Amino acid sequence: MNSRKNAAFTLIELLVVIAIIAILAAILFPVFAQARDKARQTSCLSNMKQLGISEMMYIQDYDETFPRLRLYNLNYASFGPGKWAYGIQDALKPYIKNDDVWKCPSDGIQRDDCDATFGKAISYSFTHYRNTDEWFAFGLHPYYDTNASLSLASVGAPADTVSSYELWTSASYTEGYAYWRYRTYEAAGWAEYLTNQKFPMWPNTVTATWCSSRPGAMRINLGAHQAKVNYLFADGHAKALTPESLMPWPWTAATVASRTAAGRSNRNLLHYDGQYKSAMDEKKKMILAAIGVVVAIAAAIFVGSKTLAPEKENIVGSLDGTGPGATGPVKGMKDGQPAVGGENQPPPANVEGGRGQ
Repeated sequence: MNSRKNAAFTLIELLVVIAIIAILAAILFPVFAQARDKARQTSCLSNMKQLGISEMMYIQDYDETFPRLRLYNLNYASFGPGKWAYGIQDALKPYIKNDDVWKCPSDGIQRDDCDATFGKAISYSFTHYRNTDEWFAFGLHPYYDTNASLSLASVGAPADTVSSYELWTSASYTEGYAYWRYRTYEAAGWAEYLTNQKFPMWPNTVTATWCSSRPGAMRINLGAHQAKVNYLFADGHAKALTPESLMPWPWTAATVASRTAAGRSNRNLLHYDGQYKSAMDEKKKMILAAIGVVVAIAAAIFVGSKTLAPEKENIVGSLDGTGPGATGPVKGMKDGQPAVGGENQPPPANVEGGRGQ
């Protein structure tokens, strides 16, 4: 007679299984979150590459000059309902078929146009250039209508010069314009007017006032994915980098001269001037020279081994001293934003060109 045992789990067994599941979930959920964010970062990077292509097409069509951050004295309403400004996104519109490329999937900051609508969110800003303010505004795109556009020929190394970066803020949307920052170095995460001299990177943020009816409601920060920001370069390629890797800090005439005198690098990927790419060029030259030496040594070893082989055969076959290889030589190798203080001073730190200005 067969006895039947109770097949139910005991309470201890159930608790063990639940504990194992909880441990696995705690391990895997962060991995899944990182994988999702990586996918969003890739999508964001793809968007920036499309913007890069559109900007290069614009440059070719407009006498090799970079587009402006904003144009004034236009009939804005003719560009669509609710429009109150003409920004760089409008200048590039003929070269972009889908406005959704302006939005990074990771950008969750709510836009605020001080009324019911704002159009579509814009997650990318472009580096600011002003010819009268070389230590603050050394990017590629002019904002003020008194500033001439920068030519492509003026950019010393397009492949090493940032054109656009992720800036997530309440104030960047299509009914207005792609929001900008006066100080170009903020794209590298620096801000001398803040207590810790760091411009915030997501998930950190700073507040400001954009709509007078909602003081302090504006949010602004560098967009980031696992401590890296996506950057678009002037030659059209895009890459994720840590902001601090873009340039040394502080960036003033005195500190640049000091680093030069000490033999330290002033390499600046945000600056249009080619003189600040020389450190990168020297590094590339050293790498290429090292590769050349390795290739030369490898080639010499290969040629030497091929040369020695037949001579050994000749010597073996010429023990009587009469063979062609008996006395021949063996070949060797020979390798060988504070308060406005005047024309050249930046506007207030928190808000650049406020709503409707």
